[in-house]
Amino acid sequence: MTQAATFAGWALDPGTLGFHVPFAEYVAVSASSGYDVIEVPVAELVAIGPRRLTELCARNGVRAGVFSCPWSGPYNGSVPDEVFEQRLRDIPRIFALIAEAGGTRVSAFFNGQRPGMSALTRDRLADRAGRLAAQAARHGLRMCLELNDTHHLAAAPEILRTAQESTGHRPQLLVDTFHLYRAGLGPEWLSTLPHDAVGWLHVSGIPDGTPRSADSGPRTAPFRGRQSTADLLAAAHRAGYRGPLSIEVLPAPEPGTDLRTHATGLLEVARGGLVRLETVAGGRPGVPHTAGAVSGPARMPGGAG
Repeated sequence: MTQAATFAGWALDPGTLGFHVPFAEYVAVSASSGYDVIEVPVAELVAIGPRRLTELCARNGVRAGVFSCPWSGPYNGSVPDEVFEQRLRDIPRIFALIAEAGGTRVSAFFNGQRPGMSALTRDRLADRAGRLAAQAARHGLRMCLELNDTHHLAAAPEILRTAQESTGHRPQLLVDTFHLYRAGLGPEWLSTLPHDAVGWLHVSGIPDGTPRSADSGPRTAPFRGRQSTADLLAAAHRAGYRGPLSIEVLPAPEPGTDLRTHATGLLEVARGGLVRLETVAGGRPGVPHTAGAVSGPARMPGGAG
């Protein structure tokens, strides 16, 4: 096939700059560094409202991608039952704001290993996921689960299936390549997912020597380190993912770092990795391509899907 399917641009996770950075500054840095898409913590949406968010994005020439953490702290979804039930009663108001802002996806993470959190069984997690997906669907949204417990991540195909069977709604996944590394999972795991199961994709590189016991980092730019970004992107594309590639590199830079230089450098490395793959692969199906030398969205051959 001659026509290329495309990942929908590049996004920057706010944590890459540091959550202490004011949201408006994060948006401006993302835009001036060449990113197409931003991630919106729901607390920021609640603080400024849908209209001001829309104006902020338009002024900077970016679009809002996933809306993350749809409840107040602790943002973790692995909370006791009574806390979750209250959140489920409160969340329609949040979903209505996201829909008003033009959002299509909302994400929540579950990590029962964190202090004070509940270790959920697969069935309990699937029930929560399905009920969240049902609530989101009423507002025209897709719920994306970030499963940070490695045993749950490995069992994601089963969890998605159980959620759909028990509630009639199947959530999507926010897949983070760093957590795939922690869980010992790779492209073959992505091939086990239902088509279109990936709703958002965080990408990074794994520095040499990073133990699988690491919690959230360290991370480096995509295409660097010991994990094959290329293989993972090709597998995600085959699994039906066409959304943005969102760069998440931790820890955040030291105080005094020029944030635009930091963000631009990460994007140049990521784009360059795709360009080199295009040159080496010579158009072989299943390998990511780019639209230009160092600019434009990542592209995949149409025959790879």
